Amino acid sequence: MNRTQRRAARRKSTNPAAQAENTNATIDQSKTMAAAAGASTMSEPEQQEATVNLTSDPTHQHSPISNAKLNANRANAQFSTGPQSSEGKAKSSMNAVKTGLTARTVLLPSDDAVIYQKHLDRFVAEHSPFTDTEKDLVQSIGDTNWRLLRIAPLEASIYAIGRETCANHPQLEQEKDPVKREGILLGIVYLAYRKELNNIALQERRLRNQLDTDLARLQTIQKERAMKQASDVICAKRILEKAKANNIEVDLAEFGFDFSIATLEAYFAKSERYSLLAGGRTLTFDSFLRTYATKKEAAAA
Repeated sequence: MNRTQRRAARRKSTNPAAQAENTNATIDQSKTMAAAAGASTMSEPEQQEATVNLTSDPTHQHSPISNAKLNANRANAQFSTGPQSSEGKAKSSMNAVKTGLTARTVLLPSDDAVIYQKHLDRFVAEHSPFTDTEKDLVQSIGDTNWRLLRIAPLEASIYAIGRETCANHPQLEQEKDPVKREGILLGIVYLAYRKELNNIALQERRLRNQLDTDLARLQTIQKERAMKQASDVICAKRILEKAKANNIEVDLAEFGFDFSIATLEAYFAKSERYSLLAGGRTLTFDSFLRTYATKKEAAAA
């Protein structure tokens, strides 16, 4: 197209009358095609809006579709509408799960629920969560660790499969030294499954970062709680001493404490025995509550 033709085309595109003529022509063409197909579901305003959108794009080129192809497309669309039931949708949402490292569910069908529960119990015993927030963090830490334990078997299985599929690689036939052959085979397997292995390494870094974050947050929360409890114990002890000296009955809950006088007195008694038997070491109120409150709850149940 020469310069004169390009200028004429630009003048035509900016001419309102020409645009209206093109739009009307396209609308008529659309109506004719829809009538031929026998199934036009769009109203006239909708057809005009759709046609204007098409004609306003200078890169759009309209290609008429045959009636046979249009009918075939409509028929094929009825065979793939996705899962309809809640069970089917749940299964569909898990289709992308291959390694279990990013699954929304922690347990895979092949996992043992009893072993998983024992796994969580170890973390509960190690971190002794007291509040609901701490329990949630310990649960997250245990679940993340459970996923990390899958990584080594996954990598081993990939290399095991690769050793079989790449055993007859041409490069191995040229090397007679068994040690060198083994090294070459590992390299071939890595190159063949590099995408899968790199994805596992990426997920491992993500999981370890999450584990470190949860551990740091748990330690911070527990440290702050222990410090607050120690301060509360000192304050409550002073209140009790003043109350006894002045024959005043008090209720610690009245002053905002979340433990009773009986709990505080039990702590003092146990702390003295612990200090005597442990050579002067002190028993923290936090440690006392973990055992005393647990036993008290068990006795009440």
